[in-house]
Amino acid sequence: MHNPRLQRTEPLSRKETHFHMRIYLDTKDLINIFERVIPCGSDEFGHLLRENGHELILSYLNVMEIPAPLVQKNSATNVMRLLNRIERSPIRYISKIFQLELKGGYRAFKGKELGIKS
Repeated sequence: MHNPRLQRTEPLSRKETHFHMRIYLDTKDLINIFERVIPCGSDEFGHLLRENGHELILSYLNVMEIPAPLVQKNSATNVMRLLNRIERSPIRYISKIFQLELKGGYRAFKGKELGIKS
């Protein structure tokens, strides 16, 4: 069941195991893991998160893009099954990322408007 691409070749020392990650995936990566099993499946990904005390971060943006294919006539996705798989993982919801992205976009727009080059 374990994906060899996700396994370490050396064992972790005790010191290395005391950090906990919060992982924010974009919608494409969520769909790849929880629906297409790329690079691993939802059960394995959830196990890796739980085993190491990590959390999957969800936001309005990456969750609301999941049902987007429903507006396409020939879509073959099962949105509820995908959302239920995601929900079985250790998750944390972040509400401010939408506001942060809007502010960042606004600042970038204003910068270009003022002739600032990146």
